[in-house]
Amino acid sequence: MASTGEDNIAALDVARAISGNIGVVAIAVLIAVCTFGAVNAVIITYPRLYYRMAQEKFFPKNFSFVHPRFRTPYLGLIYSGIWSCVLVISGTFDVLTNLIIFTEFFFSALFGIALIKMKRNGKIKAKVILYPFSPIVLILFSLALVINTFFVQPLQSMVGLLFMLTGIPVYFYYKKRKKVSC
Repeated sequence: MASTGEDNIAALDVARAISGNIGVVAIAVLIAVCTFGAVNAVIITYPRLYYRMAQEKFFPKNFSFVHPRFRTPYLGLIYSGIWSCVLVISGTFDVLTNLIIFTEFFFSALFGIALIKMKRNGKIKAKVILYPFSPIVLILFSLALVINTFFVQPLQSMVGLLFMLTGIPVYFYYKKRKKVSC
């Protein structure tokens, strides 16, 4: 691993050492398939989150519009596409994945905390497999990754944290606006 350069992907270096160019191609194909799978999930999910947030009056009303022919939240798709382009232009693959890891696992920890709180308050009545062990493991694992990323990549972690914090005033703006309209 000491021979891995700054811009190299460690899995490709290991594959090259073990099985030559065939291993490199196999790992590269697997990375591409995983990346496209994640992109597909994001393309499907995020515009619908914006759509639902707009319906709940926590996002601009225009995002609740559905395309008349394709029945998709087209403004959310356009916004996601533009934001994705901005992120791709703004940094390398490693920078983006570090930002994503930091924010994703931060929210995973919050999800675990919310699950325990909602289960204790009786808002979730369904059986949760291995409860409370599974959400506690999720919280601990997520916090460990967040803390590790913060110490190993402090600049990207701070940028990710700032991105998250920019959502707070937006949330309160729409929350206040929602109360006024009710």
